[in-house]
Amino acid sequence: MRASLEQYHYMIAHSSIGFVGVGVSHRELIRQYPECDKLTLNLALVLNMYLSMEPKEEQEPYEKQLRAWLETIACCGDRELAGMALISLCRQD
Repeated sequence: MRASLEQYHYMIAHSSIGFVGVGVSHRELIRQYPECDKLTLNLALVLNMYLSMEPKEEQEPYEKQLRAWLETIACCGDRELAGMALISLCRQD
């Protein structure tokens, strides 16, 4: 997993991949590590931040997936992660 996170950080730092690339890389990492709630939450929060800087029409395709990730984490057994996901969900509404 460390190599994947290093690749992810490289892609973000060299943002020539653009917004679509960031969304794709997030989905791929979450598919590779579906049991890692902390990773899912962190990637969702980064994508949420990235979304806030994009025009509304580019946000729409990602909002449903982002909400689904946050709702999943809000129901997880880790109270700290669940609380952070709930806060993020409340800010979206």
